[in-house]
Amino acid sequence: MKKAKLNVKERIEAIKLSTLALAVLICFLYGARYFIKSEKNHTDEEYVGVITDNAIRSIAIEGDFKDRDGNVISHGVEPRKAGEIASDLSQPYAWILGFNNIGASPFGIKGIAQRDLYYTLDENHRGSTIHLTIDTDIQKIAYNEILAGQYGSVTVLDNTTGEILCLASHGPVVFDLLDLNKFFQESNQVPGSQYMPGVRETDPPGSTFKIITSAAALDLKDKGLLDESAFHYYDSGSFFAEGSDYEVKNYGNYAYGQLDLNDALAYSSNTYFANLGTKVSWSALEETASRFLIGEKISIPYLGTLSSNFAYENRSPLYLAFTSYGQGALSLTPLHLTMIASAIANNGVMRQPYIVSSITSNDESYATYVNTPSILAENCVSENVAQRLKEGLRYTAEKSYGFIETAHGVVYAKTGTAECGENRIHTYLLGFTDRYSFCISINDSASRRSSDLYEPAKKLVSYVNYILEQKNQQKGDSDGE
Repeated sequence: MKKAKLNVKERIEAIKLSTLALAVLICFLYGARYFIKSEKNHTDEEYVGVITDNAIRSIAIEGDFKDRDGNVISHGVEPRKAGEIASDLSQPYAWILGFNNIGASPFGIKGIAQRDLYYTLDENHRGSTIHLTIDTDIQKIAYNEILAGQYGSVTVLDNTTGEILCLASHGPVVFDLLDLNKFFQESNQVPGSQYMPGVRETDPPGSTFKIITSAAALDLKDKGLLDESAFHYYDSGSFFAEGSDYEVKNYGNYAYGQLDLNDALAYSSNTYFANLGTKVSWSALEETASRFLIGEKISIPYLGTLSSNFAYENRSPLYLAFTSYGQGALSLTPLHLTMIASAIANNGVMRQPYIVSSITSNDESYATYVNTPSILAENCVSENVAQRLKEGLRYTAEKSYGFIETAHGVVYAKTGTAECGENRIHTYLLGFTDRYSFCISINDSASRRSSDLYEPAKKLVSYVNYILEQKNQQKGDSDGE
């Protein structure tokens, strides 16, 4: 196995030591003049770090990024400059790659993996190559045609491996790697615009959470703790929780009449799930949510940490009703929702998502990091409950959203419309097939209707099926040669 030449490492260490000595000397001679101590100023150690980074960046050429097919996304060309990226990729990949400018807070994989990109150099002073799990064809379609300028995200996960095939994000201001100054200027004026959509925003999941309430109820039924009659409910369009005069209503004030679980999912009846949730109880609903890791921090290597919330001080019947149909203080990220869909597709097994498959030397002769697929949770639901949920979500996808079974298989889906602060509406369409799971999330919906996501979701599924099939076929032809 080939290794980087020692003289490069020795040069880097020499640079570090010399710059450290220089920084210490400056601190000693001119400390009061140049390193004024205050809570707003950098510490001496931070200044030493900046000086060291400057010295290393003077010889280091930023490492490359490649997609899952081996296509170059970003290519380092010379020291002190970010890698070159094509104009048709500079926005679709902006939130994933991010930036790492001297003196600025690093962001994205360029920030997290800065030592690989700038400190692990070959004999030509080139940094390591980072291999992503992203499919560029899907990423571009999701960004350009599905989001189409809307504030939100599109996530696609491989159910069998946990690979993130797509994580397209569009914030309230345009993020373009070829025009960072414009992004810095505009994002400073818009609160929350520097949080990566799909990963960092935490909002109520809306009616997508009815999947969790359904899972909790079905689990109790399997254990003999909930009777079949609990799944049959006459929806009059109105529900009052015990001890409350607050009226829970359905969207559009509809009354759906007699419902079973499948119909309730398809119509997305708030009153049905408010009633079902109060029969399930706080403890059972919380236990089921915890098995899907709701309320826990989930670390995604080279991407960040997902946060979610299921912690209520007010555990009244009314708040239980709110929670059961996806409102209240409950909050999740779109990526976490996609993981929940994938866990159901996998009959209860939630895989660890990952976006970096490996990190290699620039010539790819050896690897310094290789991701090992792993499992986050093995028993989110039983196989029997998963099959029952699939039945309801398939019925919903076909009856309400117009998905039809094709040669590529069945689609299972559920929409959500969440009421957020400042009159903002967050809409979702969460779904999966046997092969992959997906979530289309619009953070600030202009139409305020999740039904507007039906056609984009069909387009996404069609594209993903076609692209993956074509690439599998090409791989098969190549293997057969």
